[in-house]
Amino acid sequence: MKKLTNHTAGPKGVNLKNGTTRWIEPGETVEIDAGDIVGDVPDLGKAGKAEPDDAALIDAVQAENAALKKEVADLKAQIAKFDADGDGKPGGSKAGSKTQN
Repeated sequence: MKKLTNHTAGPKGVNLKNGTTRWIEPGETVEIDAGDIVGDVPDLGKAGKAEPDDAALIDAVQAENAALKKEVADLKAQIAKFDADGDGKPGGSKAGSKTQN
């Protein structure tokens, strides 16, 4: 059996003796009997090499992203306090209602 993993962005096909094509989806690993393969196996790409520190970096970036999203939400809430007429813009761009005494 031959173990094949598709490391490319699109599906790749392996032609078989029975006349069919075994499609391998991106990221999928299949086992095919080497004797059943007709012709050349397509270029399936190479596995990406992850650096040992990548997981920690990803976690740090995600934490920073969450903190920044919270900060933006807080700033939007502060700006909303200055939107006197509710049009989404600071200040009063619409004429206010007149009250009589």
